[in-house]
Amino acid sequence: MSSSTRPKPSRKSSSQHRTTLSLQRTEVSIHVYDLLPPGKVATVLWAIGSSLLHTGVVIGDREYAYGGHDRRDLTGVYWTKPGQEPPGGTFKQAILHGFSFRPEEELEAIIQEVCQDVCIRETS
Repeated sequence: MSSSTRPKPSRKSSSQHRTTLSLQRTEVSIHVYDLLPPGKVATVLWAIGSSLLHTGVVIGDREYAYGGHDRRDLTGVYWTKPGQEPPGGTFKQAILHGFSFRPEEELEAIIQEVCQDVCIRETS
């Protein structure tokens, strides 16, 4: 096919409106805490890949977790400042899970929906 007979790519007119998304990157990581008291037993168990562990999912400036609270008979999803150790816990490591490129409002809506779903399943 000669160059004169090849179809030419269409050009958008300058009057067409083009939208560009502003991508905001939010890091998502997992924080791992050892709930055993620091000492020889905890050190040995951690070294062989075992222990009594608690995890939290860090999204932006909040760490989400599920479980016990400091109030009796209260459980469910909660959030704290990232790296805040649970009572009796020792921070062990952070594991990068990936990144989200969703707007902050959309991430918050997703998190709220998941929290409601978990709480509904827990109480029923």
